[in-house]
Amino acid sequence: MQRMGPMAMAMAVAMTVTACEATPKAEVTPVTTAASAASAPPAAPTPTPPPAADSASPKGRAIAATGAFQKALKGALTSAIDAGGPVAAVDVCHGVAPALAKQHSTGGVVVGRAGVRLRNQANTTPDWLKAPMASWKAVAGPDDAPEVFEATLDDGTYVYASALRAQPLCLTCHGEAVAADVKAAVAARYPDDAATGFGPGALRGAVWATVLPAVPPTPPAGSATP
Repeated sequence: MQRMGPMAMAMAVAMTVTACEATPKAEVTPVTTAASAASAPPAAPTPTPPPAADSASPKGRAIAATGAFQKALKGALTSAIDAGGPVAAVDVCHGVAPALAKQHSTGGVVVGRAGVRLRNQANTTPDWLKAPMASWKAVAGPDDAPEVFEATLDDGTYVYASALRAQPLCLTCHGEAVAADVKAAVAARYPDDAATGFGPGALRGAVWATVLPAVPPTPPAGSATP
């Protein structure tokens, strides 16, 4: 074997090192195993909003009727207070509120109000609503969900009710500190009034609706009954 001199040996080593440095390194791709996939936290599910009530369904018709009635009554009360002060609101509750309830009771839907303590003696609680309303909180907090009740009676009538809570506008005439002139106006129109002394969020009653069952169409005369 031919022996290499010191110079030749140094050159050979240098060439070997250069070749090693020039050789590209293979990239390592992380491998996801079944165990690591199982340990990863699951993705949060996308919340699905509850379906809206069909406007043509009994529930949809009840919600629409009670909502329209409440909106119209609140508008009438606000306008009366702006024009004539709280005493004028007493006249709205006495004369306008029953008329608005009748106006929004159409097409088999009847709208009304019920009170835990009555001012208008016509606002007695329907039998079907007594137990649900008695189960609702006496005072609700700002984060409490509004109470709602719905059912179908034995005769097929659909019934719906939502809680009425004492709001700032209500407390003017129904609160714990009612002005003397408002008290006098209430006493003149409602001698048996018991609907005062409510605090914020107190249960005052409910707004309700009943929806008669749909009547099947009458077949033409002479047609065969299936």
